Amino acid sequence: MSLIATGLAMAHCAPAAYGAVPYRIECPDQQVVVGFTGRVGAWVDHIAPLCAGWDANAQRLGPAVAQPRVGESGGGDAASRRCPDGMAVGADYRIAYARDPRVLHSIEFTCVPVDGSSGNRVARSFGSDSEISKPPLIPIPITESGRGVVVENRCADGQLFSGIAGSSGLYVDHLLPICGPAPELTAAPAPPPAPKAIATAAAPADLSSRRLAGLAKPVAASTAIGTTRLAAAATAATAASFAGRWTTTYGPMTISVNGDSATGVYPQQSGRVAGTVRGDELKGRWTEGAQSGEVTFTLQGRDRFLGCWRSGSGGPERCNWQGTRD
Repeated sequence: MSLIATGLAMAHCAPAAYGAVPYRIECPDQQVVVGFTGRVGAWVDHIAPLCAGWDANAQRLGPAVAQPRVGESGGGDAASRRCPDGMAVGADYRIAYARDPRVLHSIEFTCVPVDGSSGNRVARSFGSDSEISKPPLIPIPITESGRGVVVENRCADGQLFSGIAGSSGLYVDHLLPICGPAPELTAAPAPPPAPKAIATAAAPADLSSRRLAGLAKPVAASTAIGTTRLAAAATAATAASFAGRWTTTYGPMTISVNGDSATGVYPQQSGRVAGTVRGDELKGRWTEGAQSGEVTFTLQGRDRFLGCWRSGSGGPERCNWQGTRD
């Protein structure tokens, strides 16, 4: 099935429980989930975690940044819910699903202090405000004839949310938190003081000047060469991060990198991705037979990427093209 066919299925078919594309959205290294944003109607149309990193020098959380969303529907109303300053999502959570269709209804979560202090916990909820789920974390009876299904659990002591995983299509079919360790809170050690100059006997002025002049050029040249080599090595290492074989949502893919240009091939209708690498992002176009469009792959660590693509240049964007390094 091509990208076009898959996109049409997501846009026009009724959602099916666990019948959609798997996803895994994680915060960048040393960042944690501080809330959620997206669109909400009778249930959750789409959702994205809000991630923030701990500024150890300032001893506070930095700004919250929305990660790629899951769910394709544009219905409902815009919604955003996050923890108070200095707190992140952890401890107890409850995830409610609507029964028919089986899609995400809401997530109730607990905010705790990132610094591990014994401050008060704060309950928050993101999703529909219908009667399936009532915050904060109040258990309700669920029967076969009831209106939904609720899953309750908690992260291990000392852990916080670091992302979400599950499956999604037109709506979010399945969501489970990814729990991980809290970020490091200690500030980086101060650099050691520069060594003091040691006084020496004065040398004749002309001899000292000749020696310094003779040493100046080789030192400058060596520094310039070293800087150039390090910059070239860093660029090559970044560009090469996409190179290799990947297992992706749309089949196995081999990506070749030459400088800042990258080309990926996969078997679906002789599929091809061609673009330019800038840091951890590969931006270009996908092609399958006569169909093509824009695509952006973003590395999620060394061995995973998330792709967002659209048909042509103006179609709706879908962020469900995931890849894992073989």
